[in-house]
Amino acid sequence: MSVILTQANVDSVFEETIWENRFGHFPYFQKMGDRIVLEGRIAKIHGKTPLKRTKINATDLRGRAALILADLITEGTTTIHDKGYILRGYENIINKLNDVSAKIELEEYNVFHIMII
Repeated sequence: MSVILTQANVDSVFEETIWENRFGHFPYFQKMGDRIVLEGRIAKIHGKTPLKRTKINATDLRGRAALILADLITEGTTTIHDKGYILRGYENIINKLNDVSAKIELEEYNVFHIMII
């Protein structure tokens, strides 16, 4: 949902009431160009933001999945380190995303690349 909100026509507010570190991936959205403002358990997400690629390493499974989806709406290639998180957490995610026009290539050393074709 956070990825969609970076592209929405309006600004949005996220409030996390359960997990204290759920916003661990938001600083990467900021590096990608989004103007997210974090205030404790509240995140203000500014919509209509063109995102750009950056090096990423999310702190949790859901955050990493969100960053992969964010990468799919940007141009170029992203390298994601520690692929184990995402491969263990989502069954056949690489095949599923490749089936919808992503181009994800696995490499040795726990790395994979995401490209748009």
